Amino acid sequence: MIKMNEVAKNGNAEAKVLRRARFAENRGRVQRLKDELSACPHWPMAKELSAVLDETLRDIDALEEKLETKAVVAVVGGSGTGKSSLVNALCGRRDAVKSGPTRPTTRKAAAVVRSVGDADAVMRSLDRDDLDVVPVPDTGLPGAILVDSPDTDSGECESYSEVLDKVLNFADVLVCVFDASNPKRRDNLDRLAHFVAKFPDRHIIIVLNRSDVIDPVRLRDEVVPDFRAHLERCWPGSFDRVFCTATPPDGSPTPQAEFVNDLASLRDFIESAAGTSFFDERAARADMLRRNAEEGIRDAIRRQGDWEGLAGDIREFDGKVSRLAADRYSDVELNGGSGDSADTALLCAVEPRWWGPVGLYLGLSRRFRHFVETPFRLSDLILPIALIRRLKAFFAKEGAGESDEDDADARQGGEVVLAGVEGRIIPEYATLADRMVHEFGMDVELLDHRAALDLSALSGALRDAWRTAREAEVKLSARRCSGAFFQLLLNMFFFVPAGYVAYIIGHAFWRENYLPGTFYRHGAVLLLLVWLLASWIVQWRLKVAARAIPGRTARRFAGEDHTAQLLAGVAGEVGRLARLASQAGGRAQSERS
Repeated sequence: MIKMNEVAKNGNAEAKVLRRARFAENRGRVQRLKDELSACPHWPMAKELSAVLDETLRDIDALEEKLETKAVVAVVGGSGTGKSSLVNALCGRRDAVKSGPTRPTTRKAAAVVRSVGDADAVMRSLDRDDLDVVPVPDTGLPGAILVDSPDTDSGECESYSEVLDKVLNFADVLVCVFDASNPKRRDNLDRLAHFVAKFPDRHIIIVLNRSDVIDPVRLRDEVVPDFRAHLERCWPGSFDRVFCTATPPDGSPTPQAEFVNDLASLRDFIESAAGTSFFDERAARADMLRRNAEEGIRDAIRRQGDWEGLAGDIREFDGKVSRLAADRYSDVELNGGSGDSADTALLCAVEPRWWGPVGLYLGLSRRFRHFVETPFRLSDLILPIALIRRLKAFFAKEGAGESDEDDADARQGGEVVLAGVEGRIIPEYATLADRMVHEFGMDVELLDHRAALDLSALSGALRDAWRTAREAEVKLSARRCSGAFFQLLLNMFFFVPAGYVAYIIGHAFWRENYLPGTFYRHGAVLLLLVWLLASWIVQWRLKVAARAIPGRTARRFAGEDHTAQLLAGVAGEVGRLARLASQAGGRAQSERS
């Protein structure tokens, strides 16, 4: 027996952990969906849908908070439907709650419980001033907390509407009471419709009270079928059973035909629905709330239109504008004298690859060019400052000083591109923006192309793409101009004469046959001429390669995809909404059974 109790305890603890995990999973999925909608600021409806998800999160939290309490059965209905009398009849007491002339409209909630402790969960949800706790030890529904709710349609409804909302949100089972003589009152149905959608069909019980005033045959053959069909038109779900009761103000059953007083069947039905363990029922309802919210969000998004088609139109617009801007940018760069910058860039890329005397010449040439091109400043009038700046420029690292000039040229080219492209894309964007705003309900600010189109981002993307293409071509040209055999051949132009001169000087020194001074001068001039000849050959080769770089850069640039999201934020939102609309999800109706 002890072992069986331990097994039962362990099983209950494990089941409790699994239920909590289901609640956490449902909360997480709803929160992720809310985060997706929060990332759509250009779609005003996203705020409304986020409010729906906030309500769903609150409902799930309320279900978990009362996970281990008895089922809460809320008896709701309009004024004069006999709710309080029905509550008295269900619990088996004539005066458990006030009814009839002493309480013509229900303004406060009354909880009929087996013991006061059962009402703790309800009291945490409602203020003490809004709830009367009625302990009935011998209640006819010992497994449930029976709550007599405020009226849904009396003249004072607004004053206690918040109390009614709290009761409906906290309930596990709704017993909806209607006056059999006029059950189709629109105000009562509309007031409850929002809350009915939060309950599975098996937890919504329909009662036609005061059925004794209607002929039993007519009640059975006309009133009940017609009312059921009317409910299914007004509320989601299907209602197969309608209980007909006849409870006078004192709560005692009326002596009428059996058909018009299903009180005993109603009590048994409530006991079977609420008297069992409600742990799994609440977890299942949390699943239903989450699924209903997800499907409701998807339906709302789908109703706006074809988001996937709109996303495709935005991509097509971006591609068209980007291609137009890329062609324009390439023309600006080719006609803007980019050959000089290519020559400098190639020299900077080749210089560290070369060795020997020719490499020394390339290094000196690169540093001297940077030294000369360093802009003059007023501070250069002060000799020490000028000297420091010039020396710093001379010994600057590879490529230093080129980026500022390139950036200035690129910015100027970008401004020319924007001026040439903007006038051609505005008409096309106006058509796209009109569709986004009037068909899909997006923010009217999108109609202003200056606020919506990020042309500076396109200019920056093209500038970066052109620079990347040019750097690739410069590196390729530098590699071709720095072959090992080519370097060895040109350096030998210097090493062979230099070796010969050194041999003569060494041989004469060894034999103590000193050479005249003119030999050294002629030898130095010879070596200088040979060194310059080899270096000039390299410089000529670099000039030829540099002239080809702009054209090759343009061809590489044209072959790449330069699609930039002009509508970066809007495109992301539309893509997100298209993804949410296309996600598979079962219809919530199947979850209500």
